[in-house]
Amino acid sequence: MLRRPGKGRRYQDDMLTVLRDMLASDQMQMERQLEQRQHWDQHLLMQLEDARDARHQEAELARGQHQEQVFLSTLGQLVQAMSGWRVTQGPQQSDNLGIIGCCRKS
Repeated sequence: MLRRPGKGRRYQDDMLTVLRDMLASDQMQMERQLEQRQHWDQHLLMQLEDARDARHQEAELARGQHQEQVFLSTLGQLVQAMSGWRVTQGPQQSDNLGIIGCCRKS
């Protein structure tokens, strides 16, 4: 069987074109996957930052609540200590104690 001139060359050219197309397709797919990965990584970093912010806010809230509890406890102790005090008629003109002088421990 005789081969026509150039037939083998055309087959090689066709195969080369197919391989180039496959390579280009693979490269495009890899670029899309890389873009998706970068988008996903960015999304995860944003979620991580949100979680850190939430933990920071929770810690601030807990500190505020603790400070409020300490204040209320101190205020309660002060009220309890003052519950035994009675208010007098008020200071006399000669009394230089001012407002403090109006309260006497009973």
